[in-house]
Amino acid sequence: MDVVLPLDVSCKRTFKALNSTYIYTKLLIYTASLYKTIHTRGVYYFFGLTLVSRLLFLTFISLSFLGKIAKND
Repeated sequence: MDVVLPLDVSCKRTFKALNSTYIYTKLLIYTASLYKTIHTRGVYYFFGLTLVSRLLFLTFISLSFLGKIAKND
């Protein structure tokens, strides 16, 4: 027999996942815009490395956060 979740619970879970994805997407866009504004030759390589590490870190946090939401509901 299949377990059917009430519509309210599934909508809340979907909204939480979409909301957190939206927030992390905005953070990634903000970081990328910082990368475009600080484009001087001296800071270019160092900031490029920190940008890659930030993107990887934010991706890891967002995926683990979405996994926690899915497990909790």
